[in-house]
Amino acid sequence: MPSGLIRQWGTVQLPPVGDYNAVIINGTKYYTNYHQILLPIAFPHNSDSVNVTMACGTMDLQSVMFGTFATANLNGSPSRFTVAITTPVLGASLTVHYEIIGH
Repeated sequence: MPSGLIRQWGTVQLPPVGDYNAVIINGTKYYTNYHQILLPIAFPHNSDSVNVTMACGTMDLQSVMFGTFATANLNGSPSRFTVAITTPVLGASLTVHYEIIGH
């Protein structure tokens, strides 16, 4: 953009959720997996914000998303960010969309 702001977006298929960082909350076991997402283009300076949403290809796969959360952390890197998936569904294979803004 003329102001120097750069906007990138994409879709990433994540590997199946493994038995990592397990915690039991109200009798339900949740797993949290972390994934580094490399950007197509590194920001010249840094990234400022990132948003992630989960995608679901078919209606029958929506039950896997129940109780599943996706969050992102910039880590101060101009070329990547981290997505955390927390879910009670071991083996779930999720797709996330992202939009990241930087300069």
